[in-house]
Amino acid sequence: MSGLSKNNTSVFFLLLTLFFTQFGLAQEDVKTTKFKVSDLSGDVLIGASIIVVENGKEIGGVTDLLGEFKIDLHSSSTYTISYVGFLEKRGSVNPGQELHVILEQNEIELSEVVVTSQFKPTLVESSIQDVRIISKDEIAAKGSSNLKDVLNSSSNFSFSESDIYGSNIQIGGLGGANVKFLINGVPVSGRLNNEIDINQILLSDVERIEIIEGPQSAIYGNNAMAGVINIITKTKSALPSRLELNALYESTGKYDLDGAYSTNLKGHSMGISFGRYFFSGFSTDDNSRDLDWNPKEQYFGNAYYSKIIKRTELTLSGRVFREKILNRYNPATPFASIALDDHFKTSRQQYLAEFKNSFKPGHVLSGAVSYSYYKRIKNTYIKNLINLEETISPSSSDQDTNKIQNYFGTTSYSFETNSGDLSLLNGIQSEHERFKGERIQDEAQYITDLAYYTSLKWRVFNEKLEIQPSLRFIYNSKYVAPVIPAFYLKYTFDKIDFRASYSRGFRAPSIKELYLYFVDVNHNIRGNENLKAENGHYLNVSINAKKGFKRQMLSGELTASYSTIHDKIELVLSDPNTTEYTYRNFETFQSWNSRAGIQYHNKSLRLENSVNTVWIQVGQMGNDPSKLDPFLQFSSNASYTITRFGLDVSASYKYNGKRDSYYIDSESGDIYSFTIEDYHWLEVSAGKSFFEEKLRLTIGGRNLFNVKDVKSNATINGIHSPNNEYTPVGTGISIFTKLKINI
Repeated sequence: MSGLSKNNTSVFFLLLTLFFTQFGLAQEDVKTTKFKVSDLSGDVLIGASIIVVENGKEIGGVTDLLGEFKIDLHSSSTYTISYVGFLEKRGSVNPGQELHVILEQNEIELSEVVVTSQFKPTLVESSIQDVRIISKDEIAAKGSSNLKDVLNSSSNFSFSESDIYGSNIQIGGLGGANVKFLINGVPVSGRLNNEIDINQILLSDVERIEIIEGPQSAIYGNNAMAGVINIITKTKSALPSRLELNALYESTGKYDLDGAYSTNLKGHSMGISFGRYFFSGFSTDDNSRDLDWNPKEQYFGNAYYSKIIKRTELTLSGRVFREKILNRYNPATPFASIALDDHFKTSRQQYLAEFKNSFKPGHVLSGAVSYSYYKRIKNTYIKNLINLEETISPSSSDQDTNKIQNYFGTTSYSFETNSGDLSLLNGIQSEHERFKGERIQDEAQYITDLAYYTSLKWRVFNEKLEIQPSLRFIYNSKYVAPVIPAFYLKYTFDKIDFRASYSRGFRAPSIKELYLYFVDVNHNIRGNENLKAENGHYLNVSINAKKGFKRQMLSGELTASYSTIHDKIELVLSDPNTTEYTYRNFETFQSWNSRAGIQYHNKSLRLENSVNTVWIQVGQMGNDPSKLDPFLQFSSNASYTITRFGLDVSASYKYNGKRDSYYIDSESGDIYSFTIEDYHWLEVSAGKSFFEEKLRLTIGGRNLFNVKDVKSNATINGIHSPNNEYTPVGTGISIFTKLKINI
């Protein structure tokens, strides 16, 4: 018995030894394999699908925020990687291997991902709202340095130019006071004359631009009744390090130089960008000191740091901008030896901390806090034209300093069921803005805005129908704000998408509109503390269709919208005897918009054409409304790749029809309209890469119809009203050359 027991014990220990030996060998065979997925430029692809087949068994997943996916493998396996808008890639992989997989874009079924007003990153055609995207390739082809340059050839945008206030935008007939500008979802502060000068929004580190037209107040709050423009910057690269240098020369006296460096070190992503943009000024009269377009010098620097800790991504970033504009005047008499010069110095700073946590599948918690500082100084100097000495003007009205501090915070939580049929978004936002200036009542004022918003998305009928109601509840320190609702609907018929929406808009008066007091020899502008907030309603319907055939894609869109705004705020003449101007509410502003577009593309050719029409009607209680003539725009964009020579050529044409605008006399309620004549705009460019994409040269021409000023029949003179026969549009024909170096 004891012998048998001994034998059994020996067999047991032998089997145990064999088990642990095999287990240990098996453990040694298991190795972690890492995939990193990016595009040709080195930008990582987040959410790329990876399927690995090991011994006939499929294991799947998606790339994380660094474009990475890790998996434990025992033996050699095969993989398939796919990403929307890119060609699928297959291959083999060994245990423990680190693969950097580069995907090429599918030129036929190209699709892009959007984040603006979305629960999560979403394909543009899957978005419940119409979203327009301007890609980094389009920006590069235009040789664009700022937002004005790149939007100039897009439909439904119009601009007004000022040598002091810069370029201001209109969307669908509504001015920039109702356009929300965002950088990575965070508001851009520092509105001069209630608008953002879009020449100050630079594009050196921009990945893409996302545009949604119509009120976005339910998600983004104030100043969003005309729409949202979200600038998405580059924050990640799959390359260990990358250095990019750009130099641009334009024949109108423009010299731009910028650079960027990014690196990845053991999960730490960081980068900086910097540059100097200079414009020497332009005038049709070579003998005049007073130029049509003032000289301008801009400096900027941006930096970011990003780190992923388990399921949480942390990002810190900062942006600094400086600008100096010189506004020269002619001498008071032809032979005078002195003249006045205005120096305008602008400073912008923004510091941002963000986090994003995917603590469970389908659950995302994100947040951001930012501090923004804006400062604009105006100094007037008396210049001796003989010895060139400058002395500051003794008049206090010739000097001015404005400072704006903005504190912004937001947190949101989104949830999606496993089936994807139901999604929920909840968020809170806070914004506190403090304005300091000698021309502001008591020299300092502030506005605080607190909000809670919620949105629910429901997909039914096999995800053919999507419904998304949204609500925003607001506390404003100056006004009792209404509840802001929005409702979106999308139905998919095979290759056709139908969208419809209703949304409400809200804009509280700005601090300047409420508290400005600017009275001197040349000005008499007063704020109005009795202003009401603007309230608006917006309806939109659209149809989008797409058809692919024989490696080609044809798509089209039809869009129609109606908006009405009550108590719209205008600057008006309140006392003809003293030429006093003030801000007043007017009863109604209505606009009707329509757009039709068609796009075609294949591997080498891309064509886009659209026509846009805007009708505007304005009126005050007790007066008949004034209808302005329709404003017509037609735009056409084409790009073609000559594969044999590796040459990319592009052209952009835009027709801006006659445009009516208006000014209102608050005493009589009369609406004075004037017409800006039509004009044509054309840009062309050609680009070629050398030395395996290390160097790229782009040559092009802007404003090839040589438009400088367009005729206007305005007859009213006054503050912010036209007072001459022509409106500035451009600096005439210009030729540009841009050199890009990648190291």
